[in-house]
Amino acid sequence: SNAILENTNCDVYGFDRDPEVKRYANKLKGKYRNRFKFFQKKFSEIDDMLSKKIYSKKMIRGMIFDLGVSNLQLTKKNRGFSFKLNGPLDMRMSKEGIKAFDVINHYSQEKLAEIFYKFGDEIFSRRVARKIVQSRKINPIISTTELADIIRKAIPGRKKKIDKATKSFQAIRMFINDEMTELNKGLIASEKFLACGGILCVVSFHSKEDKIVKNFLNVCQG
Repeated sequence: SNAILENTNCDVYGFDRDPEVKRYANKLKGKYRNRFKFFQKKFSEIDDMLSKKIYSKKMIRGMIFDLGVSNLQLTKKNRGFSFKLNGPLDMRMSKEGIKAFDVINHYSQEKLAEIFYKFGDEIFSRRVARKIVQSRKINPIISTTELADIIRKAIPGRKKKIDKATKSFQAIRMFINDEMTELNKGLIASEKFLACGGILCVVSFHSKEDKIVKNFLNVCQG
């Protein structure tokens, strides 16, 4: 947002569900005054918010979606996003709703396996789910490092370049934050508000997101 505002004379509408982003947004608002407007909202709420601010549709020149987790979330252990930092099992981007702790300690083995496979492409999803259920019968799983260790032990083979816990952590985060639904609704809003010849830029990080974006673009072009 800062780069766009610094290099153009346009207005920028920023959306982020994380309440901790607000203090950074306030700095931009102070620097660029009326040119930057921030909404602590999800992608699914873009339509509603912009409809209140913009009277004429098809006037946005460009929309950028930066998907996934942010560095701000990964580097704070109390947010519970990273298996590299010992923190509580949270993973909520908006700090609202169910926590990772609730999913890991209360969901059925079948549901956990479904989450790991659907959102993380984890081929050992059933093994991971079974190991989690076995472990939580002894004691509740309360920390990120504890969960990561359980996942690693469930997946066979030697230590890999990409940590064995990566896919499962991604899957839990995506499920809790309903990221696929949010992306879909954001893309639908982009078609409604983008001007003719406008630019849609999506920064994605894995195949699930890629597939949704490509399918959306194919439908639009069709």
